[in-house]
Amino acid sequence: MLRITALSICLLVSSSVLASSPVKRCEQVNQGGELKVVCEVYVDREAVLRDVSITPANGGINPQFSAQTVSGMVVLGSNKCEAQGLKAAFVTKKVNGKNLLVARVSGWRPEFRFCTWEYQPVLVPVETTVRGNVNLIANTMIKNVDEFGTEVALNSPCFEPTWCTMEYEPYVCSMEGINRQFEGNNECIARDQARRSACFRNVDVSNLSCEALPSAIFAPIETLE
Repeated sequence: MLRITALSICLLVSSSVLASSPVKRCEQVNQGGELKVVCEVYVDREAVLRDVSITPANGGINPQFSAQTVSGMVVLGSNKCEAQGLKAAFVTKKVNGKNLLVARVSGWRPEFRFCTWEYQPVLVPVETTVRGNVNLIANTMIKNVDEFGTEVALNSPCFEPTWCTMEYEPYVCSMEGINRQFEGNNECIARDQARRSACFRNVDVSNLSCEALPSAIFAPIETLE
């Protein structure tokens, strides 16, 4: 029989030797005079990277080196309850000679959590800087851009910037062949996001359509305080 004292914390790890094995930790807490065992599970998963942008950065004192800053947005959860306790960050992996940038969501969450089904996605920014010689930059790929499974080269022409003004006149764009909408603070930004996504997928943008949104309904995204 497993005995847990009031001060003990149990780390329960799956018997699998894989690094992605689920991890659970439990502790006994006093709730209203009654001792209960409360457990948390560790979440660690890949995430889709949205609204990706690439900007030049300082390559350092070595003239043979250059640097690119990769930034984007990651959905932590479908609402604040689902996102509680989670964070997002880039990790770098070496796969088949390529440097793979992957956004991951991780953190401890209660084992049993009851959240509503409302959809108010919580997005957080992620950013990293890739610094190295020409070969390293050329061999760096970004994974899960706009959807799971994609790999886009860091130096892809799809990332060429479009200069938009910053006025707030929200627009939404859509096109055949891509099952999502592209929202922006104005039409230029929304069109640019749609253009990049079409470029990643080699989809024709000639059927792109955009329409203005009332400002009052252009607020589907939550951020964590």
